[in-house]
Amino acid sequence: MWERVITGLLRFIFRGLSNRRPVQDMESYDKEMVKSILLVMTTGIGDTLLSTPAVSTIRASFPDKIIGVLYHSRNRDLLIYNEDIDIFIEYPGKGKKVLRVVRELRKHKFDVAIVLHGNDPDILPLAYLSGAKHIIGNCNSKFNFLLSKGVPAKDLVRHTIEHRLESAKVIGANQFVYAMKLNIPYEQHLEAENFLKKHALLNCRLIGFVPVGSNYRNRWPCEYFSRLGDLLYEYDRSLRILVFGGKSDHEIISEVADRMSIKPVCLNGSLSLIKTAAILNRCDVVISNDTGLLHMAIALKVPVIAIYGAASPRLTGPYKCSSWNVSLRKVDSDCDIDEVCFNNSCGTVKCLRNILPRQVFDIIKREFLENL
Repeated sequence: MWERVITGLLRFIFRGLSNRRPVQDMESYDKEMVKSILLVMTTGIGDTLLSTPAVSTIRASFPDKIIGVLYHSRNRDLLIYNEDIDIFIEYPGKGKKVLRVVRELRKHKFDVAIVLHGNDPDILPLAYLSGAKHIIGNCNSKFNFLLSKGVPAKDLVRHTIEHRLESAKVIGANQFVYAMKLNIPYEQHLEAENFLKKHALLNCRLIGFVPVGSNYRNRWPCEYFSRLGDLLYEYDRSLRILVFGGKSDHEIISEVADRMSIKPVCLNGSLSLIKTAAILNRCDVVISNDTGLLHMAIALKVPVIAIYGAASPRLTGPYKCSSWNVSLRKVDSDCDIDEVCFNNSCGTVKCLRNILPRQVFDIIKREFLENL
């Protein structure tokens, strides 16, 4: 309730402000006059990485422009080593330290602001307060009156990367990049090597499991991950399994590990994102639900088997990748869905239970283990 009240109040305030200082329409836009571009991506790990092709596209199309990014503070590691970006501005979260963020945005005098992905109600107002003359974002936003050009909301046809590139096209980008980018500095590679040494994993073939996810309808059953781990150990005792997740995923990670006959090494959010990425990068193959760590693996060009339930790999799966990957999804014949399942009351998740551990093992054995 309070969020609706606050959003309504913000709409009232910013309608008044925009009447006094309207955002310029795209007819007045001249890309030759642009000196600096602000890109906004303030959501989760996966969405941040899915926005990096748009960042790379804008850099390739505007090599002499200054590019700044407003990003969520928890995702700093994903972007801070990206050479396409010149200016980094932290977004601490909805409604937090607003004056500091606005001062930082205005200091850089951005000409254009593009909201690639941001769910919080203060995102478009912040873009407006940056002073940018032209603002591009989701036309379905409650603050769409602050837009110079509205981009249609994500549909169920195009991949998310393609959708984000539409915003880059609005400002005249024409050198398109489709690969996600996640750079790891040399010292973090050394940290990963020390971690593997500590756990006697340095010269082992490593299989990464990512059994976590934001919604149970996107999580392959824990017992399936455990059974897959046992099948892999039975096939090759020299294999080692790493189970990845965040601090809030302790129960899921523990359940997977406890059910396995030989215990894996568990990384449950105790390491930074960049250290986790460096260790993920050492895996020979990663089996993952649709979650941020999946997109990290794809960005790092690690071979992946992506397991999908409610979401669709056509929209968020591996896209135009140079690395080996397989996306698995088995929609049950009883389910009346097209691309994405919106049935929040589903208690069976047959689409996930239809993907059996033996089937995933056979793919790993055929496509990966037998080729090493």
